[in-house]
Amino acid sequence: MDIKIPRSNFRIKLSTIIFLILIITGLGFLFLYNFGPAPESYPEEIKIGAILPLSGSMKEYGIEIKQGIDLAVEDINSAGGLRGRPVSVEYFDNIGSENLAVFGFKGMVDDKIPIVIGPVSSNIALVLAGLAEELETVLISPTATNPGLSDYKNYVFRTISSDVYQGKGIAKVLPTLNPGVKTASVIYINTDYGIGLKSSFEDWFPQAGGEVVFSKSYEAGEPDYYNLINELKEKNSDAVVLVGTVEDATTILKNADEMNLDTIWFCSEGLINAVIPETVGEYSEGICALMQSSQIQSNVFINRYMKKYNKTVDWPVTYGYDTMMVVAEAVGASDYDGKSISDALKRVRHIGLCGPKVFDENGDIPPAYDIMRIEKGKWERVKWNQVVFSEDSQTESH
Repeated sequence: MDIKIPRSNFRIKLSTIIFLILIITGLGFLFLYNFGPAPESYPEEIKIGAILPLSGSMKEYGIEIKQGIDLAVEDINSAGGLRGRPVSVEYFDNIGSENLAVFGFKGMVDDKIPIVIGPVSSNIALVLAGLAEELETVLISPTATNPGLSDYKNYVFRTISSDVYQGKGIAKVLPTLNPGVKTASVIYINTDYGIGLKSSFEDWFPQAGGEVVFSKSYEAGEPDYYNLINELKEKNSDAVVLVGTVEDATTILKNADEMNLDTIWFCSEGLINAVIPETVGEYSEGICALMQSSQIQSNVFINRYMKKYNKTVDWPVTYGYDTMMVVAEAVGASDYDGKSISDALKRVRHIGLCGPKVFDENGDIPPAYDIMRIEKGKWERVKWNQVVFSEDSQTESH
């Protein structure tokens, strides 16, 4: 059911109230944990690790996550740190490399850092997850969505939901937005992330009354994807689900435009980036995507970010910020070791910039999604906070 709020002074007052609630619940824990002495395990400076691609492959995500983390650290330290100790983040640029990520993670363990934010990609997260369990060091990713991460239940967490839910959400929303869609093709990046999301969609689309008529992976970084577009044209499905990264998706969509592929496109959440409409142009109009809910309730944060970085807020920024705040809440309520922090994370009840962060027994959070569509060259919300995580639930918008 759509709930419409009148555009009046009430809307301004409501947003102010919501922001005050966020301040009280989101930052209030800092006030709470600055009373009392720091545990003996606390160092003079609380170090948090972060393994992100700050250059090379997927740097567009890593840089924005870092920006969100940095803003959170500013807020934490402005509020007095944790138990009176300043907080800092030790970054490691893995350049999108699995081997470098492993090297960086082991180095942080050697440096006695008990919790690491990252990585970005699911395939690297799956590798680090095994190390995290073995070395009893907490790993918490803002972006890794592969369902396999749910198998690591002790030291692995994520502030974004599993692709089990995103695939199901796309399967339900695609024919809802486009009632004529009965058949779909899926093209997906050949990584754990791509395979996981593809598999989830293929499982759920038939239950929504559809048929997957074509499914094929592609390798990242190819100069063109004309052969793939040819295959899509031959299958002539009603819609195409595209799973990948911004760089590859831009090439695929431009190739599709050049080859006059006429279809309905639905993208994975990682493609919700201004680069797509800016680069692809008119052909991108009407493209839809499902993303984890990131409806920011704070104009103060939006304006602060724009002033500092001179651009609008993209979703990785808010997930970086919220992840750092969740980490701070857990560290502030525990000793400075992996086991204590892991136990504290399981008790976290955090209200973030883009919604609640509460972990289940698998270190996952329940999902809520925004439906996005490119309109007049910009990603716009069609509906927000779509509830799709229960088998019996109906898609709801609020």
